[in-house]
This record gives sequence, C-alpha cells and structure tokens, in this order.
Amino acid sequence: MDILIRCTVNPTEDALKVKRALENIIGLQTFTSENHGEITELVLTDSKQESLNLVRQTIHELRIINAARKRLLSNWNNTSTQIHFDKQAALVGKLRIIDDSTDLPPLGTIEIGLIFEEESQFEEFLHWFTPPTKKGRIIN
Repeated sequence: MDILIRCTVNPTEDALKVKRALENIIGLQTFTSENHGEITELVLTDSKQESLNLVRQTIHELRIINAARKRLLSNWNNTSTQIHFDKQAALVGKLRIIDDSTDLPPLGTIEIGLIFEEESQFEEFLHWFTPPTKKGRIIN
C-alpha cells in the first residue's frame, strides 16, 4: 500500500497553521513542501498503514466509521481510493469528511490517497481502518 497525503497552502494562509491542521489529523509527521507557483503543497508519502493511526482512532472515537467507509468505497477504482477532510475544521481539532463530488470547503481539503497492489489488500485495509458496523457497533 502506498499512502499519499496532500494539502495545499493557499497564498492567504499561514503555512504553520496548515501544518498544525495536518498534525491534528495525521499526527507528527515529516511533510515535504512542493511549490507550484503561488501555491505550496505539503506532501507526505508513506507505505505503513500505522501512519494513519491517529485519523483512524479519531474516526472510531467520533463514530463516523460508516461515513468514512462509504467514502473510501465510493472512491475505489480497483487500484486506489481517497478520502478528503476539511482543512479548516482540522485546524481547530475537528474531523469533517468531505463529499469530494459536491462539497468544496473555502480553504480546501486534506487529501489522503491510497494505492493498493490488489483488491484484497484494499479489503484488509478497509477492515482495519473502517470495519463493518451494525447499529453503530463494530461487528466481526
């Protein structure tokens, strides 16, 4: 599995605040900075699912497992998927999943992209990250 986490820093934003928003969701990680003209993008690439422990834990604590699972499944294209979170909400320590087909927050999103070698690897990840639930409880 390959993980790609990306977040733009708009010209009107403070890069340190955007980094703090990322840390609120992902935890302390080393992000690289890529400049694209006036826009900077903070990027993290990894291959260990453990790097997503904090966002997974938050999803479970907030009991939004079904929403996250639905988003990952709807974005699945047989090799990859993604999930987006509201960057502004993340800055204040909140986790808001974005419906990337209709919802576009004013300051943008934090994107977590996931690439898998085979579908079974995706299914294993999905079961770990957002296990099936029934009436709000995880079922085995």
